[in-house]
Amino acid sequence: MKSFQTEINRWNQRRPYRAVRLLCSVVLLASTASWTFANDAKIDFEKSISGILVRRCLECHNSINSSGGLDLSRQDKLLAGGDSGEVVIVGKPEESPLIERITAGEMPPEKNGKKQELPSEEIEALRRWVAEGGAWPEGRVLDPYERTT
Repeated sequence: MKSFQTEINRWNQRRPYRAVRLLCSVVLLASTASWTFANDAKIDFEKSISGILVRRCLECHNSINSSGGLDLSRQDKLLAGGDSGEVVIVGKPEESPLIERITAGEMPPEKNGKKQELPSEEIEALRRWVAEGGAWPEGRVLDPYERTT
């Protein structure tokens, strides 16, 4: 049978490795938690959505030139839909024609013979926005000529 002192010595030899494992576990847990909290935050219309709509949609779907009868410059007009009906089903992105047409690559249409597909990050932002209820600041009107970054 091993002596008590021998067991203590073996435990002390492993202590640095345990500390490193514990530190790595804490760092991994903290980074995962912050990533989860960041993804759980509600999408911000001004930071994430308005720029997409202005850059990608308003050229054709604004108050003056509402292609297909669709005006995306105001929330009430967006919710009213266009000539073919509703485009956003609040809370249901997979049933929303807006998301369906963007995901299928139909919108925005080709320009000068080149596809204008949205990056996956923008599609996901729009999908989350619709899923979260399509919040739009009261009185906010998008201008096709406003500057976006």
